[in-house]
Amino acid sequence: MASNPTKSEQSTLLKTAHSVLDAYDTWDIDTILAPRAPNCTIQVIPTRLGRPTLTNAEYRDHFNKSFKDHFKGFHLEVLDTVEDPAAHKVVFHAMSTAETAIGKYQNEYSLFLQMSDDDTQLVSIKEFVDSGYGQEFFAKLKAHLAGGS
Repeated sequence: MASNPTKSEQSTLLKTAHSVLDAYDTWDIDTILAPRAPNCTIQVIPTRLGRPTLTNAEYRDHFNKSFKDHFKGFHLEVLDTVEDPAAHKVVFHAMSTAETAIGKYQNEYSLFLQMSDDDTQLVSIKEFVDSGYGQEFFAKLKAHLAGGS
């Protein structure tokens, strides 16, 4: 049975992919954007949610307005990883946790990361979320922030 490689044994592709996720634990937008190419895009899927594809600048604005001040101790835990070196892609199955004014936040994701040809920068990310949980949670958070319960 093969063991998971240590960070020093990982490919450049996998190191870059992990740097993308590890950045979220800092909860600092400059750190989160650091591994991304200037033309990187992010899209939350499934598409039925109608979320637009965002540029880095748009994501910075969205993060600062919607998430930054409302989540504390945000952490992503990788549950599974699929690496495709020929396609410069990594897929993660992950869980996030954080504390908020209305209690614990915990969501599940599949993250589809496309890297540059040299595997050193993220060029696109598709974030498949547990949309049912997210819609319910953010409705409660929005109500709380608006002065409701």
